[in-house]
Amino acid sequence: MFGLQSLDIVIGLIFIYFVLSIICTAANEIIARLFQLRANNLAEGIQNLLSDPKIPHLSKKFFEHPLIQSLCRGTKKPSYIPSKTFALTFIDLVLKEKNVNSRFLSDIRAAVSALGQDSKIGRTMQIFLDEAENDLQKLKASLETWFNEAMDRVSGWYKQKIQVIIFVLGAFIVIFSNADTVQIVKTLSNDPALRQEFSKQVQEFVKQQSAPAPTPSTQGAKEGQPAAPSKKSPSTEMTPTKDAVGGQLTFQEGLNKLQEMQVSGIPMGWKTLPSNSKDWFSKMVGLLLTALAVSLGAPFWFDLLNKVVSIRSVGASPEEKALKVQKEGTPK
Repeated sequence: MFGLQSLDIVIGLIFIYFVLSIICTAANEIIARLFQLRANNLAEGIQNLLSDPKIPHLSKKFFEHPLIQSLCRGTKKPSYIPSKTFALTFIDLVLKEKNVNSRFLSDIRAAVSALGQDSKIGRTMQIFLDEAENDLQKLKASLETWFNEAMDRVSGWYKQKIQVIIFVLGAFIVIFSNADTVQIVKTLSNDPALRQEFSKQVQEFVKQQSAPAPTPSTQGAKEGQPAAPSKKSPSTEMTPTKDAVGGQLTFQEGLNKLQEMQVSGIPMGWKTLPSNSKDWFSKMVGLLLTALAVSLGAPFWFDLLNKVVSIRSVGASPEEKALKVQKEGTPK
């Protein structure tokens, strides 16, 4: 039975991390939208990609281009640019730089040649032109690949920034809620009734979330409509999705779950302060462990929760199995 008790503690702890992670990630989404972190990060990547002393303010001209302006919402810069749009805009800017209005490959070669060998953009374009030979579509494909590879790096920058923000937010939320891992483990270990009831509630929650929800693509297929394409450009990683915040609970539902846990007896919330240095040390360790756990994100904890609950279901105790049979009745 010791193994099942340990699993119940782990299940409860993972669920707490999951709920706190959802609150943290949702708060981060609010900050990202408020300060336009994705759009600013993308603009920084574009500026780095198009920086060239021979063509000053190229990135500024890029965002002023009609094709890019069509992606903007008011005065806000876009947080996502399709690779095809980038390629068309970039070619147009290079041609306009030398007052060329046609779109033939020979004209593009002439415009690039006029930039000179001391131009970073000129040298880059010359490589792509040589690779494309006499195929304009190959040139566009090369530019799209160049852009996508750059956006992979930009996405990496964004993830690093967000990881720092999430850790800071997580630490604040953990301290505010007094989510002390050490104290939670002690309470669940010493209170069998609370441990079993909490584990049961978490397992029920996982079962409810296991039912597949219809997606727009599958729903369209059911109605005889073509399914939406699943292929994404790397820059779409900077676009917020439901899965990015766990996909199972909203921010408000996460707060409600946190309140329910406090009411049920999970030791969270500040009632008294530690009375001595030993208790303070234990408190700091417990809060730090929770903050580090929350920084891993809601998707990580929800996936792990599913796996642990599956193991727990297989290892049900004889008493639990007998109770289940008694409730369900003898199968006919």
